Amino acid sequence: FLLLYSKSDNIDFLLNAKHNGHTIINWSISPSTQAALIEKGAPSMNKRIEAMVKCQKAGYPVRVRFSPMIPIKNWEEELTLMIQKLLSQVKPDVITLDIIGFMSPKVMKEALDMELFDPQALEVLGEVEKTQHFFGKHTFPHDYRLKIYRHVFNEIRKMDPHVPISICNETKEMWQALDEFLRPMTPKDYVCCCGPTSVPGNPWLK
Repeated sequence: FLLLYSKSDNIDFLLNAKHNGHTIINWSISPSTQAALIEKGAPSMNKRIEAMVKCQKAGYPVRVRFSPMIPIKNWEEELTLMIQKLLSQVKPDVITLDIIGFMSPKVMKEALDMELFDPQALEVLGEVEKTQHFFGKHTFPHDYRLKIYRHVFNEIRKMDPHVPISICNETKEMWQALDEFLRPMTPKDYVCCCGPTSVPGNPWLK
């Protein structure tokens, strides 16, 4: 299998290719404000969804990553709208969730426009920066990440009760906290967008 991983809407050249079902296309998608103001130069949320629809109609297995999820102002409403627009048009075989990280609060503040962030997210970042209590990927603490995940899981399930949903590079504690959504998958046996066993035919994709 060939996995193409992209934000691009430049996909028309793929539509008549003889992929034989062995090319998987995985988009990372973000809500409209994030796509426009943070992912500058990347296609809009709507353009990415349009590209998925075209490839889905051409017979490609289509996957989606909500990545990175950034807690900007009105993130709940923006993520809900994205989920509604996406799942009313696209049937991904799996959705993977990933919250922004891999940087200290200081680096995050230097890299991104903090005026776009949700006030509570800024408070959380301030506390983390004071205590220096963050671990590699996980800039935001467990409870705040869990709040984001629960909102997204619930909104996805309103639109699609069955699509597999996974979490990326998360802790054992997070898997336990989200067990009601993730079961019967476990950290040792799950499907995601890009894992080496996450290919068509994997039982979790049915």
